[in-house]
Amino acid sequence: MGTPFSRTVAEGAAFMNLIDGKPADSLSGMRIDVASPSDGKVFSSIPASNAADVDRAVRSAHEAFHEGPWSRMPAVERGRCLTRLFQLVEKNGDELAALDRVTPASRCGRAGRM
Repeated sequence: MGTPFSRTVAEGAAFMNLIDGKPADSLSGMRIDVASPSDGKVFSSIPASNAADVDRAVRSAHEAFHEGPWSRMPAVERGRCLTRLFQLVEKNGDELAALDRVTPASRCGRAGRM
């Protein structure tokens, strides 16, 4: 399934889970190399997450929602946060689109709409 330490981690081209607001690898430390469907070359890696990793992320999200500021934040303030998120997605759109083009899932998901 994966390797304990992908070469992409060493090269800095690795994606991480985001848990408790911080980058986190899978609990097992295993990673999955991600290859471009166009040429088969590995361009990144992702954590080989399992049910325990999902449980950890869900617990963290639940705690953050109930104990963090978001659930108590006025709607106007939440709207400002979402507007800022939109601005960041728009600003980084070219990079996000490039990532979307090379991932196998993006091609599968849009196959019927092309």
